[in-house]
Amino acid sequence: ERAFDAPFAIGDTLMSVAASVGIAYAGPGAEISEELVSAADRAMYTVKDGGGRGGSTVGLSAYS
Repeated sequence: ERAFDAPFAIGDTLMSVAASVGIAYAGPGAEISEELVSAADRAMYTVKDGGGRGGSTVGLSAYS
């Protein structure tokens, strides 16, 4: 379901919302590192480069 597809009004202005999400995972017990955050950022830009409005999940090993 795409709950945010329909525009909504704020005063007299119609607004719309879109989201691109990147999620990176490294496994149980892994620490959050700059490398993990960077992998999530790259995953997000993969979605944006594809037109946005979605999500991408990647394991950290994909970028190691």
